[in-house]
Amino acid sequence: MLLLARRTRWLSTRLWALALIVFVFLDLASLGAYLDRSETDPSANFNHPQAFDFLRRDAVPARIETPEDSWFEWQPNLGLIAHLDDAAGIYNPLLLQRYDRYWKATSGRDNALYDLLNVKYLVAKKD
Repeated sequence: MLLLARRTRWLSTRLWALALIVFVFLDLASLGAYLDRSETDPSANFNHPQAFDFLRRDAVPARIETPEDSWFEWQPNLGLIAHLDDAAGIYNPLLLQRYDRYWKATSGRDNALYDLLNVKYLVAKKD
C-alpha cells in the first residue's frame, strides 16, 4: 500500500518516508509484543557439562537414548549439539518411515532389535 502511494505520488517523499518508518516500527513492535521477558535462562536445559564429559569419556562408540518423558531435562537435539550419537537421531517431525517401523518393532529395551542400535546409555530423570 505504501509502495502504491509512492508510485502514484499520492504522498510526498517526506510523508512517505515518515509513513514507512512508522510502519516498520509498528511491525517490529508488534512482533516482540508478546515476547517472554522472564529472568530464567532459556538455554539452561542445554547445559549439562558433567553428563557430556562422562559420555565422551567412554572410548567405545555407543549411542544414547533420550525417552520423550526426559525431554524437559534433556532437550531432544542435545546429542547433536554435544556431538553425541542419539539412537533416535535428531528430533524432526519428518521421521523416516522405515526407521519409525524399526523403532516400534523393538517394543522395548530387552529386544535383540534394540541391541542392534548400540544403545549403551539411557538419559532419563533420576527418579
